[in-house]
Amino acid sequence: KKAEKQKRSQDYLINELNQQIKALTEQTRLYEVQVKSQSKQTKIARETLMEAEKEIENINVEKREFLHRWKTSLVGMNRRDETLQKEQNSLAKHKEEMQVLSMEIMGIKKSIEEVQGENEMLTGIKSKLETEHNFLETLNEQSEQDLLAKQGKFHMVQTSLSTLEDQLKKETLKTKDLKGRV
Repeated sequence: KKAEKQKRSQDYLINELNQQIKALTEQTRLYEVQVKSQSKQTKIARETLMEAEKEIENINVEKREFLHRWKTSLVGMNRRDETLQKEQNSLAKHKEEMQVLSMEIMGIKKSIEEVQGENEMLTGIKSKLETEHNFLETLNEQSEQDLLAKQGKFHMVQTSLSTLEDQLKKETLKTKDLKGRV
């Protein structure tokens, strides 16, 4: 009887141990499935992260290129501004010279009316001054045309700069968006 009781107790213990082994085996299988799934997810996450890093690097390269173009445009604009300022100063100087010459011509005309005896000599001076006046008017017209052309170029550069700045803002927003996703 004692041996039978001991055998039942051992059978019960063996049965319980077998159930624990079965439960632990099932739990181990579940853990293995989870590890496999997490490994796949980790691999996908790493690939996504690498793609995002490449995209960020590409955006940074484009950003550097846009900044370089923008700086180059600024340098060009500064040069054009300097040239435009010189041309405007030159134009103002020519206008002053024209006014001075116009006043001289008026004075000479008055002198011609007063002193008709010196008519031949004064006619030569008048002719010379009129030639200079015409030359300066031509020069003035050319300066004004140059100024208009340079103003057109300046406007074109400003438009180009504005477009580049808009593109830079878009790229910056894309970069922030990608960083936010990562």
